[in-house]
Amino acid sequence: HRDLHSFPTRRSSDLSAAELRQANELVKAAQALNLAGRLQLKLNRPDAALATFQDSSSLMEQVNHPLTKVDAVNGLAATHLYSGRYLDAIPLTHQAITISDDNNYPRGKGDALLILADCENNKNHTEALKIGNQALTLWQSIGDNRGIARSHLQIGRYHLAQNSLDDATSNYQTARNISHSAGFKELEAEALINLGFTDFRRGAWQAVTQYLLDAAVLFDAEADPFKMT
Repeated sequence: HRDLHSFPTRRSSDLSAAELRQANELVKAAQALNLAGRLQLKLNRPDAALATFQDSSSLMEQVNHPLTKVDAVNGLAATHLYSGRYLDAIPLTHQAITISDDNNYPRGKGDALLILADCENNKNHTEALKIGNQALTLWQSIGDNRGIARSHLQIGRYHLAQNSLDDATSNYQTARNISHSAGFKELEAEALINLGFTDFRRGAWQAVTQYLLDAAVLFDAEADPFKMT
């Protein structure tokens, strides 16, 4: 396995962003920072991700590029949510939704809705389900299979939180099928793990083991090391 320190870090992203700043390519610099922030969050480095998304947001104060601004705001919201600060994330998702609506950026709105739904799930499963379905409808309207699969995964989780095991299973299975067809291995593996959790609640132990074994085959431990632990 590769050492985690061999992955791109904030230092390398800062160097790239600095070069782009010097070339007065502020939008590209912010986009590079947004990409780095998403990677840092994936690698369980929320403090670094927060600083990176804050850098990107600061750049977006100097130039008008709403889509990149939305990605930075969504990154900040996702990082706050990841760190348990969902009350800090909620107003950021509303900001991202407003900018996305004003600039015809459905993917930015879809991301914001999914983050908002997860925030709401901390206090109101019914509201989370409503927002999750709004996100699903949006992703379906633009034919984005990754967004559709992500929505079904989250909707399944909200059903599971209400102990609606059949509805949870249905959504997880749909996410699994879409992800399998589209080649989204990490989402397919996540769906399999969640199907296992749902069957665990049912007491179907043999099925749980098989789901987890199937998921382990799909995961690339180097690309997503924390999912394997």
